[in-house]
Amino acid sequence: MLPSNNSIQHMKFNRISLLLLLWLTIALFHLSAFAQGPIDGYMKGKKNLDIALSYTYSASDNYNDGEGNELDLEYKAHMASLFAEYGISDKVGAVMTLPYVVGQGERNFQDMGLFVKYRPFYKSLSDKNKIGLILSTGYSFPVSNYQPDVTGALGQRAKVIPLKAIAQAEFDKGIFVNLTGAYHARLDRVSDETLETVQATNPGFNETKPGNYATLMLKGGMAMRYIYFDLFAEYQKTFGGVDYEDSVVKPAQLYAVDYLKIGGVFYYAMDEHAGFALNASYIPFGRNIGNIFSFSAALIVKFHMARKKQPSETL
Repeated sequence: MLPSNNSIQHMKFNRISLLLLLWLTIALFHLSAFAQGPIDGYMKGKKNLDIALSYTYSASDNYNDGEGNELDLEYKAHMASLFAEYGISDKVGAVMTLPYVVGQGERNFQDMGLFVKYRPFYKSLSDKNKIGLILSTGYSFPVSNYQPDVTGALGQRAKVIPLKAIAQAEFDKGIFVNLTGAYHARLDRVSDETLETVQATNPGFNETKPGNYATLMLKGGMAMRYIYFDLFAEYQKTFGGVDYEDSVVKPAQLYAVDYLKIGGVFYYAMDEHAGFALNASYIPFGRNIGNIFSFSAALIVKFHMARKKQPSETL
């Protein structure tokens, strides 16, 4: 007995939905030139500007559904990113991220992120030991009319407000330990068109709101004048949302994505004005996501725009 047209359409939509999910979920941790996200535990200082151009390659040969089953599904993605951070003052900074995605069905700028960071507390415990706190928020949103429902679209036209707190302890020889917690509020909704398509084969489905999610990251490393490196572990938990189920059509935008990600960053400054960074990360396990390996390479250019004091001003 041959399958009906509705069954064929259902299977195609379900397969496409799963492929899209892989592209959409990887966007959750590619908001900047580095896999750890755009906000770190350091301030740039007043009138200092960093601009980074990066390339990221990500790949996975499997996918873990919501029930712990491992599916044989290969995935690859390429992305170029622009990152900028400017020191408004010694305590306040502004950050911008913008990815350009090169995929099979989409080549376009996608979701821009605009963030502000504020350090209300930074205290010396001794001559060489310090502790500080940074608070951050912002907004990420689509900047082009890209189509999220094609292979290669990393973004999902999501609108997200992150609330982040970073506690960092700094010790002798540049050694530091960082604990970062964040809550991400999603403002986007499933479109009427997508919901109508889902309900054609899953009539009882009415959910339209993606789940908010939280992240917790522990990081340690060394920050010196010309060399920086760190190792990190990050966990993400989604509140609400839905799980992927075989043969059940659901919008990929609503999938609840949980994962543990481990990785590291190495940065080398060629001089006071430029440097390069390498970043690698891996997801050993997760829910509604693959065991994705990502590698990034970035060129960072630094601008020091503070006016230099004249000899007479130093007297």
